Amino acid sequence: MITENCSIFKDDFSDYLKPNFKIYSIMISITAIIKSKKENIEEVKKMVHNLVSNTRREAACVRYDLHYTENVFIIWEEWKDQAGLDIHNNQSYLINFIADSETLLAAPIQVYKTTQVM
Repeated sequence: MITENCSIFKDDFSDYLKPNFKIYSIMISITAIIKSKKENIEEVKKMVHNLVSNTRREAACVRYDLHYTENVFIIWEEWKDQAGLDIHNNQSYLINFIADSETLLAAPIQVYKTTQVM
């Protein structure tokens, strides 16, 4: 067995060798805040709905919930891993949404990458 000749692996990672050991990955949480100019609410709403519909089809997307109040759209996202989020960040529908919505928004899109603490 390879671990017999590798004391670092055997000593530091011996728990990984146990039959029932499970590795849990930490999901990535994102909150995005999109504030539309009041006169552009309906147009931005359509664009956000398109973004949400496309994103929810991505394999690494665990959650992509849309919340709304007045002219503010809040997207709460959860991703399986960083690789999946990287793929999402390079999707044409996201890139197009960012570019096409820029002049319709009252402020730049705010994006927060967070860690659950409770």
